[in-house]
Amino acid sequence: MTVLHNFVGGSQDGAFPYLAGVLRDAKGNLYGDTFEGGASPYNGGVVYKLGKSGALTVLHSFPVSEEDGEEPMGIPVVDKQGNLYGTTSTGGPDYGIVWKVSKKGKETVLHHFAGGPSDGAFPYSGVILDAKGNFYGVTTAGGTGTTCGQYGCGTVYELSKNGTLTLLHSFTGTDGDYPIGGLILDANGNLYGTTVYGGSDGYGTVFKLTP
Repeated sequence: MTVLHNFVGGSQDGAFPYLAGVLRDAKGNLYGDTFEGGASPYNGGVVYKLGKSGALTVLHSFPVSEEDGEEPMGIPVVDKQGNLYGTTSTGGPDYGIVWKVSKKGKETVLHHFAGGPSDGAFPYSGVILDAKGNFYGVTTAGGTGTTCGQYGCGTVYELSKNGTLTLLHSFTGTDGDYPIGGLILDANGNLYGTTVYGGSDGYGTVFKLTP
């Protein structure tokens, strides 16, 4: 094993990359995010690039304003232009956001989650991207489910490339609760994922969601 980078926290680095692996580009650079750290006084996490030489560059520090997100989790995705996309688990100002960070580090907030019943809340995993430029993801809370506590049972959502969010499914507890691990997409447009809790025995589910 070779340690490529030791996070030190503080203003010039990230800290605690929870649930967040890395994305590797064709040139061998790695991209990821951390739950805390960064230049912001709020210590809200960073999006970073780790070059082949081992040099780490902080592309964006959360939050830059009250409307920005905090505490990103999950692996970023990249489009053909090299823009990165992901989520923050909180902030924006309350329930998290979907973000875009350009190659030069400019951030754009694509969606502010508003909580249930009309929206999701607290997306702990990132997003996946289809061939048409639409995004899909899960939120650990929100939606119309009311049996899982104050914030709802979680959702599966689609965010179109023009910024329109659609809740594709709201979990009810009996079919799952607290989806956290992200999604995969097959060639027919079906989405697959898991929930931590819920189901017939309360120990979680594996689900498939058709187009």
